[in-house]
Amino acid sequence: MKCKHISSKGKQCSANAGHGSLFCFFHDPEKRMEQQTARVKGGKQGKRAVLENVENIRITRMGDVVRLLNSTINQVRKGDLDYKVANSIAYLSGVLVKTFEGEELQKRLEDLEEKVQNANELNGKMYR
Repeated sequence: MKCKHISSKGKQCSANAGHGSLFCFFHDPEKRMEQQTARVKGGKQGKRAVLENVENIRITRMGDVVRLLNSTINQVRKGDLDYKVANSIAYLSGVLVKTFEGEELQKRLEDLEEKVQNANELNGKMYR
């Protein structure tokens, strides 16, 4: 059986009615206290974990990522940092590491191309 609650727009609630009730959990007038408790609990769980008074850090090398992850791990272990924030830091650190690796590969490729070009120029001069 569907909940008998009718919204202010005239639509009936589409949730199933609770056992022995004409209403779903959220519309049952006899469950006001339980509804409030559920809203409070849901509100606490739904809040975004935020770090306050955190200084910006500059991450330009792999060593900076290592220091950040070491700090993050220790903060999680002590219970000073929410695991959701730690997961975000870990993910973003992984992105940074891949970026650093890509930059390193790009630099190595450019160095090799320059050496090949120099060798070709040298060989060209030898045969003139």
